[in-house]
Amino acid sequence: MRLKQRHGSKRRRAWRVRHLATDANTGRRIASTLTDRDADDGSRIGRLLEQATEAAIAAEMLNRMVELGRLKHVRTA
Repeated sequence: MRLKQRHGSKRRRAWRVRHLATDANTGRRIASTLTDRDADDGSRIGRLLEQATEAAIAAEMLNRMVELGRLKHVRTA
């Protein structure tokens, strides 16, 4: 039986790789990126660090707003 008849597509699916950065103290994920299978972790470190920095800045700003009483609640996506 042909691939298209069996699965509805002529192309085979390609593997994807999720690269993760975690906080060493808490073990929580702080950044991630999705690439094709040919990308290695070293080539993605720049983007992961950018995401982690952006998240840290946003968290710091929200915490400061809560401390000042300017923010009653936070809605996260």
